[in-house]
Amino acid sequence: MADTSFPSGTRPRPMARWYSIGNARRFLWNYLRGLREGHPDLRPDLAAVDTPADPGWEPWVDLAPAQEGTGESWVDFMSDVGDGYDGVHTVAYVSEAPELAQLQGADRSLPRAEAVLFGGDSAYPIATGAVVRDRLLRPHHDAREAWRQLARPWLGIPGNHDWYNDLRGFREVFVDSELDGDAGDPHRHFDTPQRRSYFAARLAHNWWVLAIDTERTGDLDADQVTYFETALRYAGAYPQPRVIVITHDPLPHPDRPAGTKSAPPRLQGLLDWLALQRADVKLWLSGDLHFYRHDPAHGRAPDRIICGGGGAFLHPTHAEDPTPAGVPEPRLFPEPAESRGFAWRGLLFPFLNPSACLMVAALYALTFVAASHVPWLGAGVFFAVVAVGLLLSSVLFAAREGAVFASTAGMGHGLAHAALYLFGATRLQSEPHGWALLAALGGVAATTLFGVYLWSCLCLFRKHRNGAFSALRIPHYKSFVRMHVDPKGELRVYPIGIRQVTGQCRAHEGQRARDAHAQRLTPSDPAGPSFELIGGAPIDIGR
Repeated sequence: MADTSFPSGTRPRPMARWYSIGNARRFLWNYLRGLREGHPDLRPDLAAVDTPADPGWEPWVDLAPAQEGTGESWVDFMSDVGDGYDGVHTVAYVSEAPELAQLQGADRSLPRAEAVLFGGDSAYPIATGAVVRDRLLRPHHDAREAWRQLARPWLGIPGNHDWYNDLRGFREVFVDSELDGDAGDPHRHFDTPQRRSYFAARLAHNWWVLAIDTERTGDLDADQVTYFETALRYAGAYPQPRVIVITHDPLPHPDRPAGTKSAPPRLQGLLDWLALQRADVKLWLSGDLHFYRHDPAHGRAPDRIICGGGGAFLHPTHAEDPTPAGVPEPRLFPEPAESRGFAWRGLLFPFLNPSACLMVAALYALTFVAASHVPWLGAGVFFAVVAVGLLLSSVLFAAREGAVFASTAGMGHGLAHAALYLFGATRLQSEPHGWALLAALGGVAATTLFGVYLWSCLCLFRKHRNGAFSALRIPHYKSFVRMHVDPKGELRVYPIGIRQVTGQCRAHEGQRARDAHAQRLTPSDPAGPSFELIGGAPIDIGR
């Protein structure tokens, strides 16, 4: 029987509700805690306890065969993982299968990978220890137990949602984990060999993975640069190591147009140092965007893969910037036409996000009642002050998309909300139960207006991509990549797409964990998740 006791007290969770009272409270508390305690850069602290003076110290994790230059390596990469149980468990279930057979377009059956590399954002909305256990460890553990597989190495880097909690949850799992157990224990829960928030890993045939933690600044710290340089030199990787670079945020194209985003100084310095040492960077992997995208090698850029489909809600692919002339078109999953169809759901914002509707209704009602308690100011003036607050809030919300956009679309959106509030408050001021009518009608009208704003900004201007699709909470179109270094030293990438998440665990709001366990997938279940090779063919990176 599968072990269902791990971890103690965990429970399957539904997808995070981004526009909810609870989520607003969490981020507000985290923001206030940051003001009080600050957000220190913890990377030097981790480096200080992982030094060459430690017995058996090696600045890399060895995933290569025992006899270097022979054999092969199989590793999985997934990112943006810890969200609703159904989505995370579906990806884990496919990844943990003994083999992936009958993949149309694949040249062979794919055996289970020997290790899993995570590209950041281990859990949502804020990666505390409890949330990481519930949203990441629980579904992966259940999937592995369903197939009766042994633990395999887990290596990861943090993303912004890990740093929101100052790496507390990330460290509990990947750095200071107490869940490893003894290496020979068949019931071992997890194998997490890294001791920093970044890592270097050696694969077969002098292939190397350099996984970089860019923290909140988007750049490396000095210890991290030294670590990667030391790892390659200490291991005798030269001449010409073959390198796979992993970052949470996608790296900017080296042949980018003038004026566009460039790599931060220390990160660019590391890439320049690799080029100087004749290290051959063959592949860039990243997450952050919750879909699959492959940009073929072009100019000075190697193949680039974004694969943030490990569990989080889907991001739109139809809002990606147009491909410049002369640059190969990317492969996207889902297709832009499918993504565009999903966007229409945003017009149902109040029904998809009832908690947001309740928050706005409460704001309308409270301000309406409060207006009668400030006779020295006058109800009309009070309503005007609230309307100005709504206007400013809308402009600040749009500011993340740029100052020009905030002063145009954001201002227009804010004026519409201010006018809606003033119209309702003044018209219902003399009604006996005006506050209730304003709350009921205003809550639905204001959130519908917000949904229309998000939809129009996304479809017309490619703005508010995250805000628009986080409201939809689409669990489907998951993905991960399986990489194979063959006996000849050739790297081949198999991107695995899962169009439909299975709902066998049915971890809906308010349902007990024991109910979910009773409906867990098993290997013999004919309704198990179907998967495909994205693009119908593997990606040949070469050697």
